[in-house]
Amino acid sequence: MTANTTIQTNVTNLVTDLHAALAANGDSSAHIVGITHPDVILGDLIVPKLASL
Repeated sequence: MTANTTIQTNVTNLVTDLHAALAANGDSSAHIVGITHPDVILGDLIVPKLASL
């Protein structure tokens, strides 16, 4: 499998499992919101400070 195929399969399975868990607990109103493109510049500024703690 290519990395993209693996990621798509994993995300699909996770979303399916999450939807099933919400439905099993009677929560049909929850909305799944996804985000992409993390701010890697901000992360670069924060991580060195955390590593020195």
